[in-house]
Amino acid sequence: PVGQDEIVSNYISMLTEIIAQEKRKEGLNEALIRHLVGKAEEWGGPIIKRGVGFNFSQFIFNMANIYQEAMLAVRDETYYQKGVELYRLGLRYSPDRPIFLYSLFDMYRFRGDNENARKIGERIFEVYKDERVRQTLQSL
Repeated sequence: PVGQDEIVSNYISMLTEIIAQEKRKEGLNEALIRHLVGKAEEWGGPIIKRGVGFNFSQFIFNMANIYQEAMLAVRDETYYQKGVELYRLGLRYSPDRPIFLYSLFDMYRFRGDNENARKIGERIFEVYKDERVRQTLQSL
């Protein structure tokens, strides 16, 4: 049977996709985006607080990703901070997981935080030898 954590994880992934679609619209609905993030926090917050659960590392990513998409849509500093915080949490559980490293790298670059982008980018290059990241690092 499917457990509560798995259901919530899938629900948050669906909300993230709706936000991603909404941000591509010319006249995006900011109230809808904020509502969907609120629902994700309502359902996902307790699981993050608990610190364990079904595929917890992936759950952290799903929550961080909804903040990243919302931040890109409405340019809200709070969403940026929460997304970065969760990507960092993900790295504590999975220090070399590419999805956390690359997402955090993107968040820092978007924000213009070149110092932290460099640190994460160097880690990515050290572990994965990604030439695109090395080239991006040269431009920071």
